Amino acid sequence: MISSQSERYLLTREITDAAVGRGSFLVDGVDGSLHEVHATADVENGEWIEEYLERVRGIERDDPLRSRIAGLIDSDQRLEALRLVRTSAPDLAAREAK
Repeated sequence: MISSQSERYLLTREITDAAVGRGSFLVDGVDGSLHEVHATADVENGEWIEEYLERVRGIERDDPLRSRIAGLIDSDQRLEALRLVRTSAPDLAAREAK
């Protein structure tokens, strides 16, 4: 993770000299590409990592509901899977849930 700041702020530490509105930058360890991390991202807790992996790397986020439904379908419990979908999304019609 790389952060940037104005040279003047680094010299004076006066908030009026600070560059604002920019986040940190991430250098991708796989291909060396540079990506801006949004200024509002919680860099310390790493909550932005999943978004980065999905947006840049194309890795889907883990969806516990989807995994549970897939598990029910794989174990031939299709009716239970359909009930779970309908419970989780009550606005869906039976045909849409299926």
